[in-house]
Amino acid sequence: VLRRNKNVQIRVLLDEGQMKKPSCKGQVARVKDLLEWGVEFRTYTPDRGGFAVLHAKTWLVDGLAALTGSLNFTSNGMEKSEELLTVIRDEEFATSYLEWFEQLWRLGNEVQKHWLKGTRL
Repeated sequence: VLRRNKNVQIRVLLDEGQMKKPSCKGQVARVKDLLEWGVEFRTYTPDRGGFAVLHAKTWLVDGLAALTGSLNFTSNGMEKSEELLTVIRDEEFATSYLEWFEQLWRLGNEVQKHWLKGTRL
C-alpha cells in the first residue's frame, strides 16, 4: 500500500517489552522493513507495574472502521493460530478508538532503525 500511495499514513503502537521476547523475534525484521517504507512506530508499556503490557490489537481504517480482536500481527497469529478479528464499521466507534490510540501515541517512544540494532533477531 505504501509503495503505491504516498498519501497513506500507517502508525503502529507496540509494547516494547513484548517486542524483545523470543516469541516475537520475527517481528523485529518486519519492523525494520516497514520503517524503511515509511511506517511510523512507537512503543508504549503501561506504567502499572508487574506484568502490565499493551495487549490491544486494533486496526483503524480511514476513521470509518475498527478491526479488533485477539489476532497478534505475527506469522503465528496471521497464518497458524485460531484467532478472532471483528470488523466494526461505525464512525463513532472508530473515532473513540482513534482518540484512545492518539493518547497512547503521545505517551509512546519513537522507534527508529538504530533502536532495533540491539534487538536480537
